[in-house]
Amino acid sequence: MLWKSIVVSVFIIVGFNGLLGCSNVQSDETKVNTPEASESASSPEPEITWEESPLFESKNLSFIGEEDRLGFTFDESEVMRFYPGKVQKYVWHFWGNEEELKGKLTVKAIHKETNKEITVLKELALMEPNSGADRHVPSSMSLPDSGMWKLNASIGSERYGSVIIKVYER
Repeated sequence: MLWKSIVVSVFIIVGFNGLLGCSNVQSDETKVNTPEASESASSPEPEITWEESPLFESKNLSFIGEEDRLGFTFDESEVMRFYPGKVQKYVWHFWGNEEELKGKLTVKAIHKETNKEITVLKELALMEPNSGADRHVPSSMSLPDSGMWKLNASIGSERYGSVIIKVYER
């Protein structure tokens, strides 16, 4: 009888932890994502130009990224700047054909000085066209350290593009 109680308890604990670990609950508007604990140092990517990505406009909104490819809402104001640990809402926008925009968005970031790689956003569903882009998705992002970061955006299993941003010291 004791053996059955132990087995049932183990199944309950493992099942509960599995549900928590696999949960991907998100509101219709945004999903708050902070860097995951599974940070890893990786070798530097070849030929990264560590200059902040350019700003561009679409439908009277300012974006940072690759014009006509990808970007997120951003301007040079104090409110929109990245600071270590500050969670801020940014709306990602993507331009492209239907086939390459199938899948969910994942963003991994690489820090210039440390080569530390972290997952910033994971498997966010892309939404309908918005502000001149073919797809968009609201998100909340935060980066842990000041300095230059390269945000590598993937849709499904394919790298879609990158945005280089500066995280300011407080």
